[in-house]
Amino acid sequence: MTRLKITGVYLAALFAVHMLAASSDPKDAVIITSAVDAKGVRHSGSEYRGRPPWLDDYVYGSIMSYPSEERAFFHQGRTVLDLTLDVRTGSVTNIRIIKSSGFPALDESAVKGMAPRRWKPGTWKEIVMPVTFKLSSTPRPPVQFHGDMGHPTGRN
Repeated sequence: MTRLKITGVYLAALFAVHMLAASSDPKDAVIITSAVDAKGVRHSGSEYRGRPPWLDDYVYGSIMSYPSEERAFFHQGRTVLDLTLDVRTGSVTNIRIIKSSGFPALDESAVKGMAPRRWKPGTWKEIVMPVTFKLSSTPRPPVQFHGDMGHPTGRN
């Protein structure tokens, strides 16, 4: 049996990528986002200095999920969603994808992540919200493998 010695192998897909949480980042949202208030008037994020009021009226929701398989394949993108809200409760009643990220699993994760969210009751009927999936990499030392089993040793 021949033993192969592999040294200095970089495994970027496994070791060099860190996830930034998938989010509806208010900095990204200002340009893209808009909302229809309880009276039926549409407002654009670009009309406001700083954060639009519907971003401040958000009251409940869980952390968004960035699917691990999508991270492993370095899939990134922005899904833009149109959320229909129940004005009485602030709950999301319908979600429509306006712009796909280009990856169905990211779009599905955005929809699932926004579904349980709530806004201040009596304020908004509809909100257009971007959800951004973004990876950042941090340099890591090389991982070295020795022998048949491919166990990392960390030795030169």
